Amino acid sequence: MAADADPGSPEAQNLGRSLTELNMRRSQGDPEILKGMEQAWLNFNSLPSEMKPQMYTLSMEERDFIKEVYIIMYKQSAEY
Repeated sequence: MAADADPGSPEAQNLGRSLTELNMRRSQGDPEILKGMEQAWLNFNSLPSEMKPQMYTLSMEERDFIKEVYIIMYKQSAEY
């Protein structure tokens, strides 16, 4: 991730939409499945670093960036 990446950029907003769509497809829109997915990530994040598979590990900067993407995305959707 570039240091000057903009969470409001079209590319970042497309990432947010893609992640949201992926979660909805995986959960089939079922709130219980979404709750289970969230719990799985909480469990994963509580693991010691050496036990986490690298392919699923995001840096704190990447996590913060994605959070900012979602904040902007939801603010924009509330405006419509």
